Amino acid sequence: MSTERKLSVFTISFIFLSLIGTYFITTEPLNHFMISFTATPFTIIASFLGNLIIISLIVVVVFLCSKKAYNRMLILTIISLLLSFLGYMLLIYIRYYQSPFSISELSFAKYAETDMSSSIAEVVSRELILEFKIIMFFNFFILLALYIIFSKGKPKDVYLKKLNPKVLFQNSKVLFAATIGLLLLSFGHINICYKYTTDHWKLNHERPLYGMQTSGIYNFYFYDWLGFKWDDAGGSRKATIEDFEVYDKNVANYTNFFGETYSNTLLLADAPTVNLSPSLGDVTTLNGIFSDKNVVYIQLETINTFLVDGSSEFLEELDLMPDLEKLISESYFFENFYSNVGLGNSSDAEISGLTGLYTPGNHLMYWQYGNDDYPREITWHDKITNNAYKKMIDFRLNALPTVLDDYYTASFHADNRQFYNRENTHPGMLNFDNFYHFTERPLPDKLGTTNVIDAFPNNLEKLPGSPWVSEKDLFEWVKIVAKEKTNENKKYFLYPITIHPHTPYLYDPYINEPVLTREDIRLNDVTLTYLNYLRFYNDIFKMIIELANELENTIFVMYGDHGTGFQLNDMKLLLNDPDLTAVESWEKLYQVPALIYAPDDNNSVEGMKSGLIKGRQPLVRSQVDLYRTVLELLGKNDNHFYYGVNGLSQERTFALQARISLLVTDDFTVQLKKYAPTKRFSRNSIIYHNTEQLDYDIKEVIEKILVFKQINDGIINNNLLEDINKKKKGQT
Repeated sequence: MSTERKLSVFTISFIFLSLIGTYFITTEPLNHFMISFTATPFTIIASFLGNLIIISLIVVVVFLCSKKAYNRMLILTIISLLLSFLGYMLLIYIRYYQSPFSISELSFAKYAETDMSSSIAEVVSRELILEFKIIMFFNFFILLALYIIFSKGKPKDVYLKKLNPKVLFQNSKVLFAATIGLLLLSFGHINICYKYTTDHWKLNHERPLYGMQTSGIYNFYFYDWLGFKWDDAGGSRKATIEDFEVYDKNVANYTNFFGETYSNTLLLADAPTVNLSPSLGDVTTLNGIFSDKNVVYIQLETINTFLVDGSSEFLEELDLMPDLEKLISESYFFENFYSNVGLGNSSDAEISGLTGLYTPGNHLMYWQYGNDDYPREITWHDKITNNAYKKMIDFRLNALPTVLDDYYTASFHADNRQFYNRENTHPGMLNFDNFYHFTERPLPDKLGTTNVIDAFPNNLEKLPGSPWVSEKDLFEWVKIVAKEKTNENKKYFLYPITIHPHTPYLYDPYINEPVLTREDIRLNDVTLTYLNYLRFYNDIFKMIIELANELENTIFVMYGDHGTGFQLNDMKLLLNDPDLTAVESWEKLYQVPALIYAPDDNNSVEGMKSGLIKGRQPLVRSQVDLYRTVLELLGKNDNHFYYGVNGLSQERTFALQARISLLVTDDFTVQLKKYAPTKRFSRNSIIYHNTEQLDYDIKEVIEKILVFKQINDGIINNNLLEDINKKKKGQT
């Protein structure tokens, strides 16, 4: 075979294999963690063309830069390796975040502990073989084999031989013209795809995913690298204060999306799921029943409700978390509660839980925040990529520590203070009086922060191998501060954030005594690792019970930050449902436990204080609803804007997960990415929970919620919430 023919075969193989490789990432049957938008003829054709244009551009540029046949093949082989590696990293990222990363959004990883980063790298490397993700490199291996075969036995001068410049794709002028033409095609293509994407998906969150599916992975990342923004067009940014005020539920009467009328006062008679202890006396309204109480508000790392609610007979028989079940029995339990997180993950959960607001979900608000008192670093990466973090935004969100102005407020986290920019957001944006952190590297003092190494030097025990202090001492810090403030006759609002188990669920103290192995049930290794971790998670709930036994006049509110993200096949096994759909699985995976435990200091049962308020809420609730619920229970809701529902009421509401665009109501759950492009329902897009005739039009309710989310994002992006609250208080 002639050198020219070998080069032609090699080049065609490079193009073909590079195109085929993209489908391992963007096709749901091949990537169970990807929740893609419904494909249409336009998106299928456009994505193919976008990928073809960029791969052709790569070939032409390589041909332009190198005139030697075997050098061209070698360079294309190396590029194939780089593209395979990019695809693998994208696959891993999607495994944990369900959406592709943007180069400009990689700020979330700043200041992660070195031990944690290396542990994740170890897990990722192991999955390369065990989960057969090495298939992402199949195009590289094929091209490498072709290169070796084509170059085998040839004399050295063959490698140096220049091709005939008279041949079409060996002529520099033709190649240069082709480069310009392909660049113009690429530019026109990305703009057409942008217009299509923004027309069919009005929300900013997950628009990059839709953009990648429409424009093709290669064209998407080519322009992402150049700083192209998919979310700058946003109709969501045109919101006004007047637009947002119509959603205010802190009024005497309002009508919700489902046509129901409710009030900001909740009578006990209107809360049939609530059972109060007789020791609370004659109660007619639930507003203010805990006005004299302290609050410990706990965010739980990575947990799902199906682990303990009986959904899985397999897990029920193992009974791995009996202390959580004890807590639930003495609490008001939200059994249909959901996470609202977007790209910010745990940090988004903190914002929603503390402010009652949906985050926009397309950026990390924590890393956007900063001001003169709490300046953050703006990195060279932020400047070069011209990203959302290139300037500081002084968000004013009226968080619980701001509203509870007669309480001492503090947050606690066993990670370094810089991670997620908490050193600025907790004392600044969220207005905590103090942020307790565990930072081993030397750093200058920071306003509103305290290193527990200095504050609690005797309470710094770590789990084996962990870079973080264990929850045992995390709650010890809380106890010390709580008793300190009690002695000072101050009410307190304390916010401990647990960190174990964190992805990828390492540092289990019981790791050498696994409850489950693959011989018991054929689950993914990461899933098995997490399930074995539940024994330590039970220890955490036991610690909370012990803390409650020691503190007085304190209520405990706790909620999960986000779910586990198990793969669909594992969920089918755990729930013993081989027909489980992807929508049903993700609904379970974003359902997290939440409860209100109000210990009765004068009564105990089975080693723990009995609860003053008990019951189970079967209606949909989510993190944004806790803000209003807590404010009304404490009697602190005067003149504060909120749009969540009181979690104890009978009011219907919805839960929106910004990270995967899942909308959950009591009557239906819809995957918006499957519905929005075509405005049609299918088995892959909707689950009906109610077989009765509904008294509203589902599509109308969905559209109302989508408009609300656009306005919500516009208000937050333009930092208008403070003006709304000032107007509500008559200050403007």
